[in-house]
Amino acid sequence: MRKFVILLLAFFMFGCIDNNLSNISSSVNELISGPSTFYLNGIVTNINNKSLENVKIVLFNSTVRYESRTDKNGMYSFSKIPSGTYSLALYKDGYKNYSYPPIYYYVGNYSLDFMLVKDCLYYPIDKYRNYVLRYGYNGTIYRTKINCTLEYPENSSLYIFPDITDSQAFYIGDNRMLRFELNNIDNRYSYIEFRFIVNTSGKEEIVIKNPKEYSISKAAAEQSVYLGERSWYDSKRGSVKFIDPNNPEIKEIVEEVMKRTNSSDSWTIAKELFIWLKNNTEYFNIGGIGLGEYVQSPAELLKSRKGDCDELSYLYISLLRAANIPSRFVIGYLATNSSTFSKHMWVEFYAGEWIPVEVAGTGDLADEINMFGVLTNSHVPIFIDDGTSRSMMTGGCNYEYFGKLPSVSQYIYYDSVSYSPAYIAVCSDGERYLTELKE
Repeated sequence: MRKFVILLLAFFMFGCIDNNLSNISSSVNELISGPSTFYLNGIVTNINNKSLENVKIVLFNSTVRYESRTDKNGMYSFSKIPSGTYSLALYKDGYKNYSYPPIYYYVGNYSLDFMLVKDCLYYPIDKYRNYVLRYGYNGTIYRTKINCTLEYPENSSLYIFPDITDSQAFYIGDNRMLRFELNNIDNRYSYIEFRFIVNTSGKEEIVIKNPKEYSISKAAAEQSVYLGERSWYDSKRGSVKFIDPNNPEIKEIVEEVMKRTNSSDSWTIAKELFIWLKNNTEYFNIGGIGLGEYVQSPAELLKSRKGDCDELSYLYISLLRAANIPSRFVIGYLATNSSTFSKHMWVEFYAGEWIPVEVAGTGDLADEINMFGVLTNSHVPIFIDDGTSRSMMTGGCNYEYFGKLPSVSQYIYYDSVSYSPAYIAVCSDGERYLTELKE
């Protein structure tokens, strides 16, 4: 047997006499000790030098491909890889892909460390806002009896003038309210100047909710009071359906979206309906809610395609409820740093927890979608829908008079300061979070 091996080796060497001597040497070496191999290892981190787990590293060329994944310490390794020219590619959800150029690996140990950058958009924001807010009604009455209702949050205070005003607190759900009455119908005074003011202050933080699967049927069973239609009586129009999930056009829109989406998940359908709303309606500011202006029903808004925050909120809630997703509105104020402010309304839908949605944004559509489920600290809530028709019309004034028309105005004052700069990161894997640094 030993002679046979020597003769075979001699035959192989003479048969290759015309080839390059290095190839002869390599072939002999592979016959004797096996092919030349190398080892490659390293660590993968983010830009804050934090180890990244479960990063896929691919080592490849035109003919072969090898894979490794990082462990909890961010370490990866390749062992006994045949020498040759290889490229490297790194992949991780939520991070930008990274490619390393081809190089030749001979025999030995190689070490390469990498840094991956998050595949995110970063929206600058302040984490916190302290605010002082005063709101209510003021004006002058003559031979008039006036009744006003205001949201009256816990831990707030009142300023009422004159002291002949009657006031009474009551509740709508968990919301404390206050009713005022000032009666000069007997013309005891030639005129009366009045002020009904609520004073409140506090601190708001950013709310960021991320998608979690939650079936529509489960959500509906848990919050059934926030399903179905809601109406309110208007003195000029009679009973008006402001939440109208049974409207044929609304049902048709929802059926088309659900068929196309092919999902029974609350978040998925709510987001698709939000995209429909943004693509098919336009925010039109007429001065904020609570001023006694004409409020379009969802059916009317579908025709005009333009609406204020409350009108857009009622339509979006109608769409959600038509999909059997529990939903409600929130009334509050926008305490921004600008001089523009007014009473405001936004929406929450239920998916195991209440998810906020700002329907009256005016930014780029892509940015609006990225902020779905995010509520900035400029939103100061003062009333949350309790699921009954009584919630539909909360604050406001009405009066009866003789002779001279009373003068009634909405009063709003606020002072706020935001602080602690940060970013809302919106990443390609769907994650959103608050961060002080771009990663």
